[in-house]
Amino acid sequence: MAVKTYSYKKDKNVKLTPHFTVGEARSKDGADKILVDPKLAEIGEKVRSHFNCSKVVVNSGYRTENQNKKVGGASKSLHMSGLAWDISAYDKNNKKISAKLICCYLQDLGVKGIGYISSTSVHYDRRSSRFWFDETKGNKSIGSDFYSYFGIKKSDVYPEQKEEPKQEKKQETPKTCKWCYT
Repeated sequence: MAVKTYSYKKDKNVKLTPHFTVGEARSKDGADKILVDPKLAEIGEKVRSHFNCSKVVVNSGYRTENQNKKVGGASKSLHMSGLAWDISAYDKNNKKISAKLICCYLQDLGVKGIGYISSTSVHYDRRSSRFWFDETKGNKSIGSDFYSYFGIKKSDVYPEQKEEPKQEKKQETPKTCKWCYT
């Protein structure tokens, strides 16, 4: 995970991807320092493209410790490390897209940290082990599948196609034989 440090004053208009700038990840308390993993913007781009969005809004990106306390975030929230975003996505008619559909799509992308915040807001993060939760039910684990949890069919998430996106394959570190000295 490659979190980068930016200055809002100097870098607010720097593009992380074609549709996301550094400034969108700024803590809502107005701090100049911004921490962000650019992969969060890449995931946001995939959501934007798949759902043919007019826009995807970062409701909460990086949070300072004070801002995190103010919003009641977890004491070790990944937002404070620049590793989490909360988003809302809008269709071409400027209507919010169901967070349930977005959660299912993020699951298919292989995102390990996904949270259903509300009917129109989703949390995702870059944690290393899987945790999918429903914030509306006290951060209850949803189990092993958002589709089953929400009663959603693949065709709801992929109305135009039958295939889901290919997950990024994690590069495995080659293992060396204990008898080899290389």
